Amino acid sequence: MNAEKTAYFMRKYEPLLEFLSFEIVVRRRTKDIVSNNINYEYEVATYNLRNEISFTFLENQIILWGSYCELHTQPPYK
Repeated sequence: MNAEKTAYFMRKYEPLLEFLSFEIVVRRRTKDIVSNNINYEYEVATYNLRNEISFTFLENQIILWGSYCELHTQPPYK
């Protein structure tokens, strides 16, 4: 999207974009080798459509473009 279209879009839909901001929580499961317990770690990310429908975590990577979502976490333990 070129700069003019982006500026027009932001002027027209800015209140809606503010309304559509939300937070998500990602749960990562880890296994303690010593006690054999399963632990859960949680991370929170703020999602805002101004970020061109994309955001990332530092440890767990979430990449979201439109309806395509890819979540990179540790594989589940059996």
